[in-house]
Amino acid sequence: MTEYVCIKELCLDTYDDDGFFVESGNAFVEVGEVFQKSEEKFRCVGDKNSIRLENDRQWLEICEETLNEYFKPQ
Repeated sequence: MTEYVCIKELCLDTYDDDGFFVESGNAFVEVGEVFQKSEEKFRCVGDKNSIRLENDRQWLEICEETLNEYFKPQ
């Protein structure tokens, strides 16, 4: 798995396990947090081109543009 480090603070909307938007929740990613890119194909929230990043605290499903803007390979 490829590791990525956050280079710019990020706030994302939160969705439940069924893909429904959670109004009271946001996912925050701090600069310096490290995630591993999953090689598995996921489509829980985003479109078929979603990228899943995981660490011990949370998982994110983002598009390639967000990956390139907020993360860099470690």
